[in-house]
Amino acid sequence: MEPILVLVGFLGAGKTTLLKRLIKDYIKSGWNPFVILNDYENANLDAQQFLDFLEPPQIQALSGSCICCTGENELRKQVDRIPKRKKGITLIEANGTTDAVTLLEFLGVGIKKHFLPPVQISVVD
Repeated sequence: MEPILVLVGFLGAGKTTLLKRLIKDYIKSGWNPFVILNDYENANLDAQQFLDFLEPPQIQALSGSCICCTGENELRKQVDRIPKRKKGITLIEANGTTDAVTLLEFLGVGIKKHFLPPVQISVVD
């Protein structure tokens, strides 16, 4: 079973900084991370920051919508496309306006059976 960690928090709270740290620590521990980044405009730009320690197929950028409402179907498609991997872990960084409760409700049902229920990490500055 693969864990899903969802990072939420307001713009500038430190989500990306925490995500980088988590990814590096998971890689050191032998995990195989997959990352989904959500932003209204520059998720692809954000994804470039991770290419020093992740390969492009391990990163998915979702731009132009919020994954708790208008982008939730695209998020589900992306999660369902994640291949089953040995020691896999999925990390999702939500944009700063995401409604965390709605997102967790949505991710908590209907995803592939090899995923555990998502765990939310709220970043507060």
